[in-house]
Amino acid sequence: MKKFKLGIIGMGNMASAIAGGVINSFFLKNEDICFYEKDARKAQRASLSFKIESLSDIKEVFLSSKFVLLAFKPQNLKDNSKLLSKYFDTDKNILLSILAGIPIKYFEELISKEAKILRIMPNAPVLISKGVSAISFNSTTGNPEKDFVTKMFGCIGKTVIIDEKFQNLVIALSGSSPAYFYLICKYMVEFAIKKGIDREIAKELVAGSIIGSGEMIYNIGDDFDEMINKVASKGGTTEKAIESFKKNNLQKIIADAMDVTLKRAYEMEESINKNF
Repeated sequence: MKKFKLGIIGMGNMASAIAGGVINSFFLKNEDICFYEKDARKAQRASLSFKIESLSDIKEVFLSSKFVLLAFKPQNLKDNSKLLSKYFDTDKNILLSILAGIPIKYFEELISKEAKILRIMPNAPVLISKGVSAISFNSTTGNPEKDFVTKMFGCIGKTVIIDEKFQNLVIALSGSSPAYFYLICKYMVEFAIKKGIDREIAKELVAGSIIGSGEMIYNIGDDFDEMINKVASKGGTTEKAIESFKKNNLQKIIADAMDVTLKRAYEMEESINKNF
């Protein structure tokens, strides 16, 4: 029997959000979680913040934990791959990875095709437990493991189950998209400031609008044209804005941006895989 239910390797922002989320949601207890972080200051901060046990090396995480979450930078995988191959126990460990660009196939070849492996792509709002995480898994992974991971990431926002072939598209769709929205909000706030409104008031109006609009999508449905028409009354102010967007081909601007994001994701995946 493993001492810890979850062992985390690398305690950056995402890992900290996950640890905090599962503890605050009472999904796991502090004593259910351990971690390894090579940066001593980060390790001390995480240990004090979450009251979870800091282990001395990666080997101990695998020996002590059932679920092992890889949460370090993808470029550091090469340095850790030998330890992963040596100490991962196919019968006792389940591997979770949030490493962008690293396919499940890589871990199957490194460890074993019998290993239970799940790949997850969370996005930035998980830092405030309002994110969305896309979860993929290999054929060896059973329902108990899928259920555990779905509930775990559900502690920091929404979850979706997807075929792994769409993970790079997820980067363009949800991984990178918070930055798209931040940029739009920035331009709107800057426009308002130039027209004389206070920055904080402009920010509150814009942020409140985007949060509320997101909630309406969740709660009302996905008929976007209908939702647009409810706001854009015929002959009104919003209709003029929509006409301007269409005239300037906003659809192409967005499609082009997502397309280059997707292409870059594949380039990064190829680059990372060539190094292993």
